[in-house]
Amino acid sequence: MNEPAVALLLVLSGPHHLESPQGTPITGVYSNVSYSDETGDAGGFEVAINADSGSSPTVVFTICEGGCYGGDTWPVAINGNQIAFSVVHEWKRSDGSTWTETEEYEGIISGDILTLTSPQVPGVDPRLARVSHPTAGQTARLAGNIDW
Repeated sequence: MNEPAVALLLVLSGPHHLESPQGTPITGVYSNVSYSDETGDAGGFEVAINADSGSSPTVVFTICEGGCYGGDTWPVAINGNQIAFSVVHEWKRSDGSTWTETEEYEGIISGDILTLTSPQVPGVDPRLARVSHPTAGQTARLAGNIDW
């Protein structure tokens, strides 16, 4: 993580329910995924934040660019209405070797909107709206992770 992200680290223990300074619960699903009527391709991001568990807070992160991928669980640092997390993508090359790529994300929750930034994608600041009635595991399933 970069220095601002490291500053967001927060150690939590026992059951907790985190809220933003506006009193909005942090836990929830935030999404801006949309589908093309013409091609059926998906585009956008979906983030499920779990800050209510008895263990450390986590995010499930899915990105869609034509198809959706990711859907894995990662630790998240939460400080007030700010979050920070890293995602590691592993890609297989045609020769069978693997290549990994780490993306760092920071986000600010304001009301029902999560705005993400990433130094790996400068100038792209997606705004993800809180999903009103998410289903359990929907963010992982969006990426094809059927373990949920």
